[in-house]
Amino acid sequence: MQNDSSKDPTTFFLSPENLQQYNEIHDSAETLPAFTPPHNQEIIANRLALRKFLSTQGYEQPDFFSGTNFSDISAWAVRRNLFPLLLKSSKNEFNCKNSYVLRAFRELPDFYSAIDSKLPLLIESFFTATTFIESTYQHGQRIFISQTGMHRSLKFRHHWRVFPVFPPAACLKQIKKAESHFSSIIKEAGHLPVRITFAFTKSATTPLSINLGFNRLEYFAPWSGMLDENKESLNKKEFFKLLLYNFPRDNSKKINKAELQDMLKQTLQTMAIAPESAILLKSCNPGLLLEDAKKADSILIPFETAQNLDYKKPEE
Repeated sequence: MQNDSSKDPTTFFLSPENLQQYNEIHDSAETLPAFTPPHNQEIIANRLALRKFLSTQGYEQPDFFSGTNFSDISAWAVRRNLFPLLLKSSKNEFNCKNSYVLRAFRELPDFYSAIDSKLPLLIESFFTATTFIESTYQHGQRIFISQTGMHRSLKFRHHWRVFPVFPPAACLKQIKKAESHFSSIIKEAGHLPVRITFAFTKSATTPLSINLGFNRLEYFAPWSGMLDENKESLNKKEFFKLLLYNFPRDNSKKINKAELQDMLKQTLQTMAIAPESAILLKSCNPGLLLEDAKKADSILIPFETAQNLDYKKPEE
């Protein structure tokens, strides 16, 4: 089961009171043994290789299968007979590219044909989690942690990210343990940001994916500049929520920007309305931040609906 962005469980992590505890654990002298995974390049570039590697390290992973033809992939889906499923290229691509949500078996043929040039493909279950978090590293150090929510759409992609968040102690210790498995990647990447995505539950924090690159708006000004050297937001108890939308071209022109700006005037930092749109909210008050995010969704999600929820053959 994926996390439900409509419930928006971010209040769990958006607690300024957690900041001191977070800093104590983050800066603690405790060191974990560096572990160099075999074939670093392969586990970064190949989702199947990463699944296998994490499984060998004792981390629970989604049920998965990799195939090079429709008959084998469809046979696995029929045997499992539990939806939703994710169908994606085995090649790891940025921003969940070539990743689709299958809510019924009838969708598999069209989704398969949309990415069959990317063989082999990986089909897997949703990982049951309370929510998902993403930890960003640069120059060998953890810079900040985000919490993420996914779109309810045919394409598997982020709808929002909240940052910086301060996970509870047990969660953060498990993040530090997982970091040791990727320590050589994190160090060798240098200036290039590394991101590890985790599934969070009350009992475990489980690594699910690793990606490299600058493809996050929040790394740059005016979208909060979280990679800036001062990183003031980590100490000012300020929180950001980045909302991401994808509109049919004609719909994006119908959005009343002035009305939106007025509605969000207490938290709005910047926005860009186009077919691929983004809105950045900022507040020291987590409740206000989440309330304004819901206001934005109430206006903008209807402009997405026709594109994202009606069944049609997906495009790459």
